[in-house]
Amino acid sequence: MVDVLDLTATYNIDYGNWGNFSAALNATYYLTYDYAGLDGNVVDALGRRNADTALSPPLPELVTTLRFGWLKGDHAATFLAKYTDEITFDGTFSSAFTPRQVIPESYIANASYTYFFDDLFDSSGNVTIGVNNLFDWEPRRLPVQVGFENRRMTTSAECSPSL
Repeated sequence: MVDVLDLTATYNIDYGNWGNFSAALNATYYLTYDYAGLDGNVVDALGRRNADTALSPPLPELVTTLRFGWLKGDHAATFLAKYTDEITFDGTFSSAFTPRQVIPESYIANASYTYFFDDLFDSSGNVTIGVNNLFDWEPRRLPVQVGFENRRMTTSAECSPSL
């Protein structure tokens, strides 16, 4: 059983010669996330890393994404920031060190600039230059095989088909 509260807010404004500016906020807050394990027992996956199962990804209570965009003629720029709530460390680990009980919340920010062209050799396209992890956030090191949680934590909107 999954109970989710999704929030999406968008705003666009045209500033004439300055171009079009936009902002979007997507937030997913999980109220409950239970699944039936292979043995039939119901498991609460919310707020946990869920390391010993393939039935649920790491599932923080709150995941938010904030996006700012600008578009003027052939030019566009985007700034995106993502927040992921803390999760409880669970599962087996292969280290002599005892891990933290909680993997702290995380932030990541990406920025990009795009130039669109339609007059190069009778074709169109675009060139994008971007910086991922703009503020050099590093994942929390964990005593697991790859050294950090590498499974993607998503919002429920990213799991749903677009209309």
